[in-house]
Amino acid sequence: ALPHNGAARADGENMVANEEERESRMNVSKAALIVIDVQVRLVPAMAGFDKVQENLLRLLNAGSLMGVPTLISEQYPAGLGPTIAPLKQAAGDAVYLEKRSFAVGDDASSEGLETFLANRSKPDILISGSEAHVCVLQTALKLIEAGHQVRLIADACASRTPENHALALSRA
Repeated sequence: ALPHNGAARADGENMVANEEERESRMNVSKAALIVIDVQVRLVPAMAGFDKVQENLLRLLNAGSLMGVPTLISEQYPAGLGPTIAPLKQAAGDAVYLEKRSFAVGDDASSEGLETFLANRSKPDILISGSEAHVCVLQTALKLIEAGHQVRLIADACASRTPENHALALSRA
């Protein structure tokens, strides 16, 4: 059967009709994962966090199996605590980055974010974490402005209310 655009190659690979469609497909070898602010003092306030945690663990485990580099941010860990233990255990050799602004990379964390992205040349960025409508969204918008392909993993993002979660998804 032919793919939806009616084109196929002799080797069985689908051909992409245009450059825009090609760029919209994620390439795992060019992917990086950023998990934002899933910390011990924030998590209890997040709506439906059990399911979000399950999805975050699934995302981290899949990323690990596929060799996707991971960055985990922590918003003011002295006050909000560290990343929750189950995520730390699943994160393996993730890079940890402390921040004090909403977006990862808007403060002293900018050098760490730039190093993480530059060392890996990964333009496809998967973003997850909390809070979806603040830190996650601000980070996504910052990375989009910088020319990265950003994919917000909706079911691996948390907010205090379902309305705030929906707001983030409508803006991303």
